[in-house]
Parts: sequence; structure tokens; C-alpha cells
Amino acid sequence: ILRVIESETGPDETIFALPTNAELYFLSGRRDPFRFYNSALGIRTAADLQQVKDAIITRPPKLVLYRADDKYNTDYSRELIRLVQERYDFIGETSGFAVYRARQVPVM
Repeated sequence: ILRVIESETGPDETIFALPTNAELYFLSGRRDPFRFYNSALGIRTAADLQQVKDAIITRPPKLVLYRADDKYNTDYSRELIRLVQERYDFIGETSGFAVYRARQVPVM
């Protein structure tokens, strides 16, 4: 998974490990775009969820790494991954993670 992160992102870009796996930020040297390390703890209300959704739309992390079988998945994390699946390209699975890359915005 670290090879994928390093090949798909630059050191100044963000990644989002959903619902958790904070060690990926440390090991890859990439930043977390949110102030929580575990979505089950950081997204507790519909308003919290909306803030994260807005950030994914306006300031998308370059990669989203999703672990479907993680015990910390919640209705909110499943709603987030549906948004990611609509807005990101699925680039494959590795080490138990589904990996999504932000779509490139066409330059006008």
C-alpha cells in the first residue's frame, strides 16, 4: 500500500484512510486532510458528515484508501465511500484496501 501511495501522490498531497489506519499518514509522510484519525470517532453527527463531504468535493484528497471490512465502518463512512465512488477513479485493491484516485479536473 505504501508503494501505491508514494507512486500516486506527491509529498505535499493528502490521502484519506477510511475509516481509519492513521499509520499510513506517518509511514507515507502524507497528510490527513481531516482533524480525526478514525471516522467513527470524528464523524458523530450529520453536520460533521456534511463538513467532510464538502471537503471531499472542494478540496479532494488525492487518494482515498478504504477498508470495507474494518470494524470501525459506520453508516457515515459508508455514505462517504459512496460519494468517493461517484467522484474518484477506482485504481485497484491492494493489502486489503480499495484505492481511489481523485479525478483530474480538466484545464480550460
